This record gives sequence, C-alpha cells and structure tokens, in this order.
Amino acid sequence: MLLVGGRNDPAQVIEVFHLLCLRVLAADRQDWFVLKGGAHIRYFFESPRYSNHIDLDFYGRAAWKVGETVQKVLEGKTIER
Repeated sequence: MLLVGGRNDPAQVIEVFHLLCLRVLAADRQDWFVLKGGAHIRYFFESPRYSNHIDLDFYGRAAWKVGETVQKVLEGKTIER
C-alpha cells in the first residue's frame, strides 16, 4: 500500500503504476494481450521479486493500435500523475 504524505519505496510506486496500467488496458477487453515475465510471476504467483517493467505479448491488434492504446492510457486522466 502506498503511504499518503509519507515516503514510498520506489519499487512499490512502480508496482502500483503497473497494476493501474493493466487495469486500464484490460477495462475494455482482456483478450488482446498476455502479461509475461517478472510482473506476471509477481502478480499471479506471489513472487517476492519486484519487476521494473511490464512484458506484454499482444495479438489480434496492429502494433500501431497497441501503441495508440498505451499512449492514451499514459496521457489520460485515468491514471493520476
């Protein structure tokens, strides 16, 4: 959990950002990407290891469409800065 007004571990901040991004990306449909790598192991198998990035495989969408979707998430108000 992130502390409000307190000091947060940078790894925790990154993890919360990852989870928020995944939640927004999956809000519409969940069948166009698969989470892989360290984040997958941490979130689904409760690994104690933190991951600095998200590995995604995607299918059924053109690469430009995926980029557009991710850009909208990063620029949108859904995730507060």
